[in-house]
Amino acid sequence: MSDMMFREPNQVKWMGSRPGHNGTQVIININTNAAAELYEVTAGKTFFLTAFSLGVVRNVNGYQILAIRDDFDAYFCYLGFANSFTDDPGLSCGLALTYPLEIPSGYDFYVLSTANSYGFISGWEE
Repeated sequence: MSDMMFREPNQVKWMGSRPGHNGTQVIININTNAAAELYEVTAGKTFFLTAFSLGVVRNVNGYQILAIRDDFDAYFCYLGFANSFTDDPGLSCGLALTYPLEIPSGYDFYVLSTANSYGFISGWEE
């Protein structure tokens, strides 16, 4: 195989926005069977949510909700819901976001669960 003799200038020039950030990566996982705060956004920073998942283990009656709450612990947004019944395989849901969801400081991620379940978030703060 011969070498190419002609190459266009700036062949590898990057066009558009480069992926990346100047923040601190955050990856949080929790296992719970009650109400629990998963993560609170640090004061003065913005959290960029890139992925989340939640699920309920098999063979139990229960549900789980992953939500975002504001400064006054009022629900701002519900991200997901998972439900399971006895003799069920257990359910989970998750989402990887194409564009990060921006969560301001003071807000927190909250898990409400009635069965042994898990919650997960991934993103960064800056």
